[in-house]
Amino acid sequence: MAIQCGGGVKRSWKVENVHGLYRPACPKDFYPLPRIDLLVDSTGGCALFSATYQRLANKMFKELIEKIMEVYVDDMLVKSKEEEEHLNHLQVAFEVMRKYGMKLNPTKCTFGVRGGKFLGYMVSEKGIEANPEKIKAIMQMSSSKTIKEVQKLTGKVASLARFISRSAYRNLPFFKILRKVKDFQWMKECEKALRDLKQYLATPPLLANPKVGETLFLYFEVSEEAVSSALMREEAGCKNLVYYVSEPEQQRRESWMLHVDGSLTSSAGGARILLQGPRGVKIEITTKLDFPTTNNEAKYEALTMGLEMALEAGVK
Repeated sequence: MAIQCGGGVKRSWKVENVHGLYRPACPKDFYPLPRIDLLVDSTGGCALFSATYQRLANKMFKELIEKIMEVYVDDMLVKSKEEEEHLNHLQVAFEVMRKYGMKLNPTKCTFGVRGGKFLGYMVSEKGIEANPEKIKAIMQMSSSKTIKEVQKLTGKVASLARFISRSAYRNLPFFKILRKVKDFQWMKECEKALRDLKQYLATPPLLANPKVGETLFLYFEVSEEAVSSALMREEAGCKNLVYYVSEPEQQRRESWMLHVDGSLTSSAGGARILLQGPRGVKIEITTKLDFPTTNNEAKYEALTMGLEMALEAGVK
């Protein structure tokens, strides 16, 4: 590193291991966050819950997590399947907190409730339900007038996808509109899809929580526009819904290859473009550049011409 000082004096220093100056002060945290769906599934079916909202370290409760507790970032939940054991579970959790000197904010704690909101879902002894606030937001939406409003709608629907059967098929009209940014128009098809979606969400399904080691059943439905599946578990001779998965059918993309080369001689510059497509399609152009250029500029010009040629050929 060199610095020009006053009076024309130039001084230089050799700098080594710059990274070592800040590494101890900013340690990297490679701790992976647990999946929200797995945590929510583990709480469904419990009779009582107690939740606090403080930032917690998983190592403090490592002996309790997945047994009587669930922790995600700054949310903590004590769960029990039977009322009689809930007080004992709370006592064990409080003993750990006392050991580490942790204090709770009483205004952010709830105790002994039979159901509540956890990580954006409603969990209870009955199972897992969609958040009524998210459903209400969709129920109150009117016909979209702009692309941004459609994007908001698809975002809200995506947060409820696990509760919506054939969600990709139901939401296909909305996604089709997003492809037409320059020519936006809310069609009758979109209005019907929004109306049907509201009617479906008026009585959303209740999801059962799976148990470790049990057999689950997977059912598929395939249409021209989407692939949908439902994950079920069997209990007492009845099949209960665990999860919905739905993906839009994607058109198979054809591969094209573009080869370009540009060069400069003492007299002129030139460009050669070769576009190769499926089923042996070849488009080749050689052209002379009638303006002053460098060797690199000739190559860039060839690339630009090649891309324009690909667009004219309808390559996507």
